[in-house]
Order: sequence, then structure tokens, then C-alpha cells
Amino acid sequence: MTKIVQRLQTRAWLRLGTLVGVALAIALLAGLGFLVYRERDTLGNYLAAANPVQLLSVIAWYTIDLLIYFAVWVAILQKLGGRTDILNHFRIYCLANAARRLPGTLWYVGGRAVLYKQSDIPAKTVVIASGIEVVVIWCSGILVALPLVLVTRPEYVWPWSVVALGVLAAILNPRALRWALLRASPEWQPGRSGLIHVYLWILGAAVGWFVGGLFLFAILAVYQPLPLAAIPSTIGAWTIAGTISMLVFFLPSNFGITEVTLVALLSGLVPSAVAVLAALSARILATLLDLVWGGVALLLQIGFRRQ
Repeated sequence: MTKIVQRLQTRAWLRLGTLVGVALAIALLAGLGFLVYRERDTLGNYLAAANPVQLLSVIAWYTIDLLIYFAVWVAILQKLGGRTDILNHFRIYCLANAARRLPGTLWYVGGRAVLYKQSDIPAKTVVIASGIEVVVIWCSGILVALPLVLVTRPEYVWPWSVVALGVLAAILNPRALRWALLRASPEWQPGRSGLIHVYLWILGAAVGWFVGGLFLFAILAVYQPLPLAAIPSTIGAWTIAGTISMLVFFLPSNFGITEVTLVALLSGLVPSAVAVLAALSARILATLLDLVWGGVALLLQIGFRRQ
């Protein structure tokens, strides 16, 4: 009887959390919509003066970013025994990445599991690897974001230094890292050699955050050329927005969370209209490029079936 009550209480809290999260997302989207409406004339002017040639740089940086995270994912899955040829890995990764744009995480992780099952890799292994991937990407985001905040916000150097040192010490502490991995994937606990691999994955994902920031910098350059000195601030904004959005995984989508955070962080760097355009363009272009690479992966899948 006690177990039944506990399960009901857990479900009630999950539903309450989801409702609160959805309400928060709606409020943020309403705020974003208000910004777009308020800046509609200025937005139109920036769109008319946009440099389409710069989109080539946007596509290049996003593709590099995709390949970096793909390499991290393959390394994690292979460490857990999920082995297949690299082309098949790429096909599945891109197809699942396109599904990530659908509301809810079920399509993303579930799609991976179904596709890898066709290659005789158990769904349980894929789910465990996905949990580890989340921890790795989030920890790497914190490692990248905190130093950049210190560089771009020197007026807050002392309080942020204390926070940064505390967080960095916690993330790099083996016990803390094992605890985070236990929460994400209870079935896999790494030994000393396994933790070395985890730190290498975190390092690889950190490079991905830097490249993602360059993707955002390239988008900003479509609407307004920026000096290279603005790159650290841009990378910081991209990383902070990304790590915050990862904390709201229980929402049907993080759309709104990421964009509002980006607008707030970029508004001190560029005019608010450019910040809004960059935030929305990052979402639209990332979605389109994920769909393009997903289409390429689908063609690869059709080719495999014909063989």
C-alpha cells in the first residue's frame, strides 16, 4: 500500500512539474513574441540588409559542431560495447538528431534505441549512453561558461571566481562526477580508467560548445558585422543558454527558454533587434540543418536496404 501511495505521489509531482514547466514556457514565448512585435520595424530593416553569403560560414560551423558531438557520442556508445561501422553510427545519429526537434525527448532517445536495435545494439545500452551523454555535455557547458563569464564580466570577477572555483572543483571531483553519472545512468559506474574516458568526453564536448558559439557568432555577422573581440561573449552566451535549457528537460520542448536567454545575454553586445533575430535564426537554421543531415542519413539508410 505504501509503495502505491509513493508512486501516486511521484506521478503527482511529475505532473505538477510538467504543468509549471509548460506555463513557464508559454510565458517566455509570450515575452519573446512581445519583443518581436515591439521590434518588428527594426527587425525588417535588419532582415533587408542581411548578408546571405555569411550563411556559408553558419553552415560550416554547424556541421563541424555536429561532427564533434557525433564523435563524443560514438566514443561513449563504443565504451559501453555498442559497436557498428562508423557510417551506420552517422546515419543513426543524424536521423535521431532530426527527431530531436520534435516535442519531447521520447522521439530523440527512443528513435536512437529503435535504430540501434536494428544493428543488434540493445536499447538499454543506448539509453544508458544517452544519460551519460547528457551529463558529459552539461558538465562541459559549465566548464566553458564559467571562465567566459569571468572574462566578459570583469566587474563581477571576485564573486564569480568563488562560484567558478567551487563548481569546477565539484565537476572535476571523481566522487561528484560518479554521483552525477549514477543519477543519469544507474547501470553504469566507471572505475578509474573509465573516469579518464569521461573526462576526455567532457573535453571533446567543451570543444563542441566553443564551435557552437562560433556558429552563433556567424549568425550575428549575417545581420551586423562584429569584431573578433566579441567572440568570447558570444560563446559564453551560447553556452549559458544551452546549459540552462538542458535543465528543463521535462518540458515538451526547450523552445522559448533558449531564445529568451540568448536575447538577454546578447542584448549587451548587439542591438536588441539583432539579438532577437540571432536567437530565432539559431533555432530555425539549426532545425533546418538537422533536417538536411537527417535527409542525408535517410538516403544512406535507403542505400543500405537496397544492398
